[in-house]
This record gives sequence, C-alpha cells and structure tokens, in this order.
Amino acid sequence: MPRLRPVEPTPSSAAVGLVTLPIPTAGNGEYLYRCNGEPTAVHETFEVSHGSPGGRLGHDDGTRRPAVYVQSERTAPGGVQLRVSVELGDTRNARCELSYRDDSGANRRCLYTIVDGSLEVTAEPAPGVAATSEPVRCGPLPSDAPGPPSPPASVLSPLLRVFQGPAIAALIGAGGHGTVIVPALDPDVVDTLLSPTVQTRNAAELEPGPLRRCSYEGGNYDDAAEFWLDESDRLVRYLFPQSPTQLWEVTLTGS
Repeated sequence: MPRLRPVEPTPSSAAVGLVTLPIPTAGNGEYLYRCNGEPTAVHETFEVSHGSPGGRLGHDDGTRRPAVYVQSERTAPGGVQLRVSVELGDTRNARCELSYRDDSGANRRCLYTIVDGSLEVTAEPAPGVAATSEPVRCGPLPSDAPGPPSPPASVLSPLLRVFQGPAIAALIGAGGHGTVIVPALDPDVVDTLLSPTVQTRNAAELEPGPLRRCSYEGGNYDDAAEFWLDESDRLVRYLFPQSPTQLWEVTLTGS
C-alpha cells in the first residue's frame, strides 16, 4: 500500500484536548450505496493492512506495535473523488491525509496529525485561495452547546465509512456522548473544505447481538438513522432517511 505523501501546508493548528482515532479492523471491502432501494453510482472502497513493528509511529518503551495503514476512496457522479489515507501507531498517534476533487474545480488536501493525543491540521491552499496562517480552531465547544458536558477526549472521524463504526463504538464506550471531529465536506466553500469541525454526538446500542443495531445522532444524523456494527466494531449497514422521499442504505461487501 502506498505511504502518505508529504503535504506542502498552510500552517494551522487545532487543540481539543486528547484526540483519538479508533483503529479499523484489518481487511478490505466496498460499501454499496442504494437510494430508495436502487443502486447508485456512488462507490466506496477500503483496504486496511498492518506494517512491520518499529514504524515511525511506534513507541520505544517496549510497547511498540505494528503501524496500521488504511486507504479508502469514494467516487460519485460529477467527478467526485474523496480519498483518505491513514497511518496509525495507536489511537493517540496517527497521520491522516484527506483529498477532495470534482468536476466543478473544487480541489483541496489536508493533513491531520495526532501526536500523543494533540491534533495539528495543515492544509494546502485551494486554487485561487490566498494562503493564511490563521489557526483553524475546532475547540473547545461553546458552553451553550446542547446536551450534557462533553468529556475532554474527542474522536476524529475522517468521513469515510471504514472509520464510522469505530467512532460509534468509541462514543458508546465513553458513555454514549462526546465530541467528534469531522472534516467539512461542502465543495461550494472551497476555502474551508476538509477543515475540522467539532460536533457533539450521541451514540447508543439499541439492540445487542453479533450485529449490534446502534443510534448515532449529531451532525447530519437524527434519531431516524440506524447503524449496524459487527463484533469488530466495523460498520456493516446503515439506513439514513435524508428526506421524506430519500432513503439511503449502505451495506458492506468483502472481507
């Protein structure tokens, strides 16, 4: 699997206390998207592999572990191509590169780096957008944010489905409530595309079993959305009523 390539960044940073990126289970597969029961032209693939011990993100205190490499890509009509490449030493040490492009000319790349739970975000300037050295602020949450107080830890969820199951499981394990860092995905606002946003989200296990039915509320999701995780916390299916006339179903195929 190709390693992360360097990003020539616009300096920016974000501190949200302890940040974690839960590690997906090894394997590969594809998420199939249907709308109102009909197949769509949205395709999303992923590959998760383990590297050798002693990688750059390992530890030198006897707890060194193999790095985990995750590569995922979503393509959609309009020339949309969203890629996420991640290298994880553990949940508190990771490098995550995201890139987006489409036929409208939107084109942007961001690098999220977590070192001992501290997050730094750097971004390439989009074409026609002046570089800026202003920090990207994604925390702390405002005091009037809805819901109970958030714990200091935040979960990074880099958009694609292979990361969604572990993020849901992490929130459930933290008591069902927390902050989730989600890269912005509005191609009409290129200067903030892929920049971090912090959201309060809630998760709960609704039905136990080999496939656990879960809720995951916040951001675009309300209580009508349903998610199924397997015993390895991998997302295997979800239902999302985007509107009264649009029901999205995403299912996992592959290993």
